[in-house]
Amino acid sequence: MSTCIASRNSKRQAAPRRIEKQPTAGSDVVTLAVTIVLTIVAALLSIPAAVLFIQCAFALLPARRGNVDPSAERPTIGILVPAHNESAVLAATLRSVSTQLREKDRLLVIADNCTDDTADIARAQGAEVFERQNLEQRGKGFALAAGLNVLAGAPTDVVAIIDADCTLSAGCLDALARTAATGQRPVQGVYLMPPPADPRPADVVSSLAVLVKNKVRPLGMANLGQPCLLTGSGVAAIEMPLLA
Repeated sequence: MSTCIASRNSKRQAAPRRIEKQPTAGSDVVTLAVTIVLTIVAALLSIPAAVLFIQCAFALLPARRGNVDPSAERPTIGILVPAHNESAVLAATLRSVSTQLREKDRLLVIADNCTDDTADIARAQGAEVFERQNLEQRGKGFALAAGLNVLAGAPTDVVAIIDADCTLSAGCLDALARTAATGQRPVQGVYLMPPPADPRPADVVSSLAVLVKNKVRPLGMANLGQPCLLTGSGVAAIEMPLLA
C-alpha cells in the first residue's frame, strides 16, 4: 500500500505597500485658519452663556441693601397707566394701585385710541382719565408723553409707570418711590408672570423665562454693583425731572 503525501510549498508574501500623501504647506495653513476661526466663533458663542451663569450665580448671594431711609417722608407719586382697550383687566390693576395711594398722589389712566369702555372703567375706579385719539401717533411712548404733560400741571416727586394688565404687591409703590427719590435715578420693580391655575407646559416655561429675565438676572447684576435694564413693562418708578 502506497502512501501519497501532498505538500504545499509555503511562500512568504510581502506586505502591501502603503502610500501616504504628505501634507503640503498650503494645506497646513488652511487647517490652521479654519481651526482659529472655529475657536473664535465658539468663544463668542460662549460669552452669553458665561454672562448668564455669572448673573445667576451672584443672584444666589444675599441681596445688597440700599440706603433708603424707611422713616423718611414718602415722596408723592404720580402713577401713569397707559391703556389701549384694556377694559377686561384694568379694574383689577387700578384696585391694586388705589390701596397704596396716599394724600397728594395722582393716578392717571391714559386711554390711548380706545374703542371700548376703558375710560369709563377708569373713572369708576376713581382714577383721573386722559383720552387721546391720534391714529398717527399710537403706542405706549406717545401715551406716556401725553400723561407726563398732564401731570406737569400738578407735578409729583416721582412718577410710577404701571402697565394696565399688572397688579401690585403690597408696599410696591412705597418701595419704588423711596428708592427712586433716594438714588435720584430710575428704578425697576420686579415684574413676574405667574402661570395660570391649570398651566400648560408652555405656560410654565414662559413663567420660568420671565422669572430668570426679570428677577434672577437683575438681582445678580445688583449684587455685582451693576445697573439693571428697565424692562419697559410692568412697574418702573422714575424721577419726574429725568422723564421731562
